[in-house]
Amino acid sequence: RVKTPNMRIFVTRRLNGDSMKKMRILGVLTLLGLCIGHILRAQDRKHPATSESMYNGYLAVRNLAFQTDRKKAGLPPVSNANEPWGAIMDRGTDKGTVTVIAFSDGSSRMFRSSGPGFRRQGSGLSGDMIGNAAKEMVAAAAKCLSQTHATTSYPLPTKGEVFFYLLTDNGVLTASASESDLKSKHHPQSKLWRAGQNLIGQCRLEEPS
Repeated sequence: RVKTPNMRIFVTRRLNGDSMKKMRILGVLTLLGLCIGHILRAQDRKHPATSESMYNGYLAVRNLAFQTDRKKAGLPPVSNANEPWGAIMDRGTDKGTVTVIAFSDGSSRMFRSSGPGFRRQGSGLSGDMIGNAAKEMVAAAAKCLSQTHATTSYPLPTKGEVFFYLLTDNGVLTASASESDLKSKHHPQSKLWRAGQNLIGQCRLEEPS
């Protein structure tokens, strides 16, 4: 069929009209996406890393540490049932709690009540800085046994407080102090606090940005 000039004009106008509709739809979708992004960013600023799901996830991971069974976890044997094979330090800050967990095989975990965390399996290598720091924390915990007492509850510290939990075959032992007191070299748990701080520092060096 031969197309007349009028038919070509009609087809061209129809194509242009369809293109304009697609452009308008694309523009609306783009604007909608920008609006949604703006709303989500505003919500994040209003509630920075304090969402219920994130906090519940933090509590769940933390609680798992207290339920760890040494033998089932494949951790090295201990000389007696009171020897710590795991140590937990909870540090209260103005943004929530920073928790660091160390096990006798060099495994560790560092995470926050307000955000992401970092997990590291011990490699057993002499140059494993995180693994060595984790073992040093457990060793420091063993020297604090006389200042601890048994517990079956695991509360979180407030700002400026530090709670220690020692994991043994006989159960969980605990001790606590203010961070200002722990900064003194004369406090009984100062070495344990410094070991925990060292592990946090090592974890942060390898923590994904």
